Amino acid sequence: MRRRAAWLVLTALLPASLLLAACWGSAGWVWPWETDPALQRVVLELRLPRALAALVTGSLLAVAGSFDNAVSFIDTASWTLLGNVPAGDFPTMISFSPDDAFVYASNRNDDTISVYSNPGGGALPTLLGSFNVGDSPWQTVVDGDGRLWVNEWGDDRVTAYDPSTGNSLGSVTFAEKPVGISYDESTNTLRVAHGNITTTFGGSVGFDQSQSGTLSVIDADTLARTDYDLGVGPSALASSTDGTLLAAAAPVGDGMALISFAAGCNDADLAEPFGELNFFDVSAFLSAFNAMEPAADFDGNGMYNFFDISAFLMAFNAGCP
Repeated sequence: MRRRAAWLVLTALLPASLLLAACWGSAGWVWPWETDPALQRVVLELRLPRALAALVTGSLLAVAGSFDNAVSFIDTASWTLLGNVPAGDFPTMISFSPDDAFVYASNRNDDTISVYSNPGGGALPTLLGSFNVGDSPWQTVVDGDGRLWVNEWGDDRVTAYDPSTGNSLGSVTFAEKPVGISYDESTNTLRVAHGNITTTFGGSVGFDQSQSGTLSVIDADTLARTDYDLGVGPSALASSTDGTLLAAAAPVGDGMALISFAAGCNDADLAEPFGELNFFDVSAFLSAFNAMEPAADFDGNGMYNFFDISAFLMAFNAGCP
């Protein structure tokens, strides 16, 4: 007997609660869950059409009803369902514009993005229309210039679109499947996780697994790109609110890769605790140098040699301001 797998999505909702959205078989639910140990309980259960992904902003919750081709909108002030608005074929991910005026749903099966107008004030958003994108769209983010970046998983790329016209504005292609995307306004950069996990039969336990993964930091205007080796095959990407810490989920090993973009006191301040230079910075430099990673290319010429070591030592000896 075959059974459809369960999906569970956790979304930060309020300082005192989490939002849980789940799908099992033909049913879907959304629960606000109190995180205060004294109040830890499900405070409300909303049955929805097979919810797969959810995102909340302000007082509006949008839930992708993937198996019913609709987006459900919920007023979180009263926890009432405002209504279900049609989407494309198999909506999977939801995003909001920075000003919350628009909502975007990526529709995996018909390769479209549905655009909704959000009037606010507890009113139900309305469907404005949709536009075509690349194969198997997944996550979307809006950058500081209003471009909608779409993670086109099936085409191994991310593409920027004008959400008002659907016109393509540029794209970046990868050698591996992109699985997660975020945007950092302070640096105007996209962060894209991409990689592969391969399983082959054989080996001492009956199978072997190999994995590779990369985090690409892309300038949203020039598309200039810097790559960082994740060391794992990623399946998703999440970012802190300030964009200084990223987490890439790693199914092989049941872990994650953490990437910090916290600013150091100078170029030699490569490791936590930032703001002071110590053994951890020396160790981080040596590890990056031996692995020929960009963090150790201090003179920026793409070569790893004595001049990089000398530049690191000069920065280290200069100390923190």
